[in-house]
Amino acid sequence: MTLGAASGQLSATTLGGGAFNLKVQVADSASPPHTASAALTLSVDPVPQTDQYGGLLSMASPSGATGFFRMDKFGSRWMLVTPEGHAYWFLGVALVSSGTPGIDPAGKSYSQYIGAKYANSEAWATQEKNRLLSWGFNALSWGAGITTTSFSIPGNPAAQPMMPHFNEHISFALHSMSNTGGFLKTPVKNILSPLKIDSFPDVFDPAFQQYAFWAMATNMHGTIGFPDAEYKSPWVIGFITDESDELKGFGNWQTHPHLGWMVLATAPTLTTGSVLGHTVSYSDPTVYSKLALRDFLIGRYGGDIHALNSAWKGAYTTWNSSGGYGVGTGLLDENGQHSWMGDKHSLAGETAAMQQDLNDFLFQIAKKYYQICHDAIRSVDTNHLIVGPDVVGGPDTRPEVLMAAAQYLDIFLVNAHHQTDKVNPVADTYNLTGKPFLSASKVFLALPDSPLAANPTTNPSENASLSNTQAERGQAYARYVQTLLQLKGSDGTYPVMGFSWWALADNFSEKANYGLVTTRDNAYNGQEAVTRYGVDPWGYRVGGEGANYGNSISGIQNANLTTLRALAAGH
Repeated sequence: MTLGAASGQLSATTLGGGAFNLKVQVADSASPPHTASAALTLSVDPVPQTDQYGGLLSMASPSGATGFFRMDKFGSRWMLVTPEGHAYWFLGVALVSSGTPGIDPAGKSYSQYIGAKYANSEAWATQEKNRLLSWGFNALSWGAGITTTSFSIPGNPAAQPMMPHFNEHISFALHSMSNTGGFLKTPVKNILSPLKIDSFPDVFDPAFQQYAFWAMATNMHGTIGFPDAEYKSPWVIGFITDESDELKGFGNWQTHPHLGWMVLATAPTLTTGSVLGHTVSYSDPTVYSKLALRDFLIGRYGGDIHALNSAWKGAYTTWNSSGGYGVGTGLLDENGQHSWMGDKHSLAGETAAMQQDLNDFLFQIAKKYYQICHDAIRSVDTNHLIVGPDVVGGPDTRPEVLMAAAQYLDIFLVNAHHQTDKVNPVADTYNLTGKPFLSASKVFLALPDSPLAANPTTNPSENASLSNTQAERGQAYARYVQTLLQLKGSDGTYPVMGFSWWALADNFSEKANYGLVTTRDNAYNGQEAVTRYGVDPWGYRVGGEGANYGNSISGIQNANLTTLRALAAGH
């Protein structure tokens, strides 16, 4: 049991639970001091017992164990199931990586601080996983560094302790558009390049499918030559295929453009483009997605361009090109400037028929992406769950994208907190698709009580919970996790299977204290992130901050433990 010198908070850990008799005595600074004492009894519920993966021993799946993570329904609640066959509620932390961006006021990065603190990357990985487990987290979420993952390859033994995690981003979209590995003759085109938006791949290009299958066959992300290490590991929960940054159009419809509109407005041929600010060249100039839209509309309108014009109030003269992109009169010349083209986000201003056509083609785009990713993964790995992109599913994602994804994904990653205009924030996800999900992307900040107080972000994420102190931050997290546990679909099902905290360390580049630890790798527990130097329970040096910061870890730790206790008790 310890008493925080700065916070005054009493904290302790016990695994067995039970009733504890305490005598507490306090004294003030008077001379002689005034004292008072009291006898207290502290009742503590035991920590639920788990298997080696974090599954609750009291909740065995009726379907038994398969040796890999899967899903099952326990009464009215969806849960993940560990390889040993026990219910598992995901409590993960994203970006457990040494590459957290940004430079602090002392001119150093997170990687520089941990380079000086730890003997090597394996020692750092072991320490971070020890910390996370002690704080009640049971998994590594997306963005985990290769050193932290729980499988071994020659030259890279798994750092203990073991923790479940996702397969690192395959990044089918980003890597195919940059031709990472040089497999393709020419990169897959970013179809949004002409519209000055990053980015979305030409999923109808046969090269996109070729790249996805090649990427899976070689496991080109991080473990080239040793794909079995990851594909056969029981510690891998499932696959994340991309980040939403490379899939503009799959996210929040207010900020992501409508991909049906964008394909209609993009150029039919491209010789150069850009991907995340880098210029790329294309030896095959054809934009296959625009041709796919043309063929889709030809089929819908029986090849009659006049029927399309009547439905759209348009004035195209041909299904192909007549005069050139942006200046001609053909469908392939459309660049988004005609009067019948509505808003690129909402499609407002278009006829009902045009909106329906573009929505239906959006479904085809999403279906193509998800089907290719699914088939590529299943060509080499039939064991692990397919989770899809990080983060796409959510109440503000267009329903066409969600319905297409539901055909090929096992689990959604959902921004459930985006939706603010409905009582039930899972109405547009679970009720629409029937898919259980993990909640992600919610961030918890306490900028005034952090090293970023002097230079905080002035534009916090719409997903942010803002607190003034670290203690309040921990309380906000606890409230949010309880909300997730209580979310119900219209059929009475509890579809949330876990939450991912963003992220391990603060980010000076984005001016946000996302972290459980500061850039100096000091935990926000009221004892490490302080000015005075000391050592943590593992013997590592801590302290050296510019001020004494508060304790959010205790609140987070208690919330995680409370969550597992509630699940074990069937609540």
